[in-house]
Parts: sequence; structure tokens; C-alpha cells
Amino acid sequence: MPYLNIAGLAVNFEIPDWAVHQYFFDFIDQACTADIHIKVLFKEPSEIPAPDGDTVFTNDQFTVTKSESTIQKRSFDREDIPYCLSSSHDWSLIELYIAPEFDNGHDEENAEFVRRSILGGMRKIMSACLAYRNGFLIHAVSIIWEDTGILFTAPSGTGKSTHAKLWVKRYGARILDGDVTACRLTADMPVISGVPWCGSSDICLNESAPLRAVVFLRQCEENKIRKLNTEEAFIRMLERCYIQRWDRQLTDITIDVVEHLAERTDCYLLDCLPNSEAAELVMRTLLENDDRSRYAGIKMEE
Repeated sequence: MPYLNIAGLAVNFEIPDWAVHQYFFDFIDQACTADIHIKVLFKEPSEIPAPDGDTVFTNDQFTVTKSESTIQKRSFDREDIPYCLSSSHDWSLIELYIAPEFDNGHDEENAEFVRRSILGGMRKIMSACLAYRNGFLIHAVSIIWEDTGILFTAPSGTGKSTHAKLWVKRYGARILDGDVTACRLTADMPVISGVPWCGSSDICLNESAPLRAVVFLRQCEENKIRKLNTEEAFIRMLERCYIQRWDRQLTDITIDVVEHLAERTDCYLLDCLPNSEAAELVMRTLLENDDRSRYAGIKMEE
């Protein structure tokens, strides 16, 4: 299939056409040079050579081995999709292994199971790829408003989607992603991007915007907002990020990127009711405290 453009990274995704989930379609690009190469292979576990390295992590579900050139994460269950992934240390060359019995695109039930499983596996892989490229994935609904991006993040069921829809209705915002958003640090400022993981919202735009603010939502009996200091913003943001904790180096890199983004971004805690007054409170706060000159001359490529 053609390349994918995910959060500004060109991904050469070698996969059978029948196994491509529909959420990837809007991210198809015609890139000439790939930043990341990902190949899906249907092979028996016995066909995969064990890496000549040390076991660095193991639990009752999978084991991780590192050699001088590769990282291999292998599940103990061959029915996991993928049951094994092998990657270079910088997460630029990746192979995903799936048991051969799943290589059947004519069986729609099987094909849909494979598509959904690969979609979920790719989220974990891209969180690792982004970490080595000044980025991370965060569980947050994102919107584009006045050509800038705003993240609304909180545990599931708190009201992220409800609040974002209020911005769409009242202020003409657009939802960038309804569940997961990519954040990357650039020389100018942090940038957010829609990604192919949008939960039940079915909304994921292949667009980017300079990050204006991060708003942490908390249900309350009244609407109030306060700006967070860097330390509190960092702690709250880290709780909402996707981190591959089975790799210490990967975890440390992600933590470092999150810390730098918290230092460079206005972050707020919103205690709120699910009403339009809460949205208006955030909007007025951003207008009062924001320095629009930060975005002058910055145009994001779609």
C-alpha cells in the first residue's frame, strides 16, 4: 500500500490490502522517503530466529530480548496479533509477525479481527516511534480552534467528548481526534496531530496544529479553572500518555519529551459541569492569558 503520514512521520507500511483498517485510509500519502519501515509477515514462531541478546523484561504474557541491533517482544500466545515484533533500537525498521492461520482475507470475520488487532498493535508501535522523534501519544480529545490546537484530557467518562462538542457548536471548532492525539516538539513550538486511533468517535483528521493549551477536566458541581505549574502539568500529562513500560530506555525518553512539552505549554485544570458555561470559561481564560504572537507565521501542512 502507499505510505502513511502519521504525525508528520512517513511510514512505509508493507501489509496485505485486505488487512488495512479503514482508519488508515485518510492517512495514506505519497511520500518518497520513509522515516519508518513496518512490515507485516505471516510466519510460524519457529521460523523467527531468536535474537542473540539478553532478556530485559518478562511477565506472564510476553518476553523482551535486546541484542546489539534489535529489540524483540514475543508473546507466549501465538494467537496474539502480532505475537512477535522485532525492531531496530531507534524504531525505524520494524517487523510484525502473525501466525499463518490468520492469513485469510476471504473470511471477513477473520479479516476484521486481523484489521482491528493490527490497528491496536500499530498504536503501541507508533508511541515508541514517536518517542525517538520528540513525540508521544496522549489519551485526549483534540480540537482545532482559530488555527491552533487544544487538548482536553481526563479519564474515560469524565466528559472530554462532551466538552469538545460544545466548542464545535458554540465556537466553530473542529474535532481533530476523538480519542488519541499525537504531540511532537518542534523548533518553533509543540504541535499536535490527528492519528488513526479515535475510539468510538470515528473522528481522526490527518491534520496538525500548533498546540495552544492542554486542559485537564475534572467533574465538579461548579465551573472553575486554574493554571497549573510545570510540575503539576507534567505529572497529570504523564498519567494520560501511552508509555511502553517494558522498555526502560523508551520510558525514560517519553518522560523527557513530556516534561519538555509541559514546560512549553499552557496547562489548566478545569473543574466543570457538562454545560456551555464551562466551555465559555475555558475560552475566556485562553483569550485572557494567551500570547498569540507565538503562532505568528506558523502554518501547518495538512
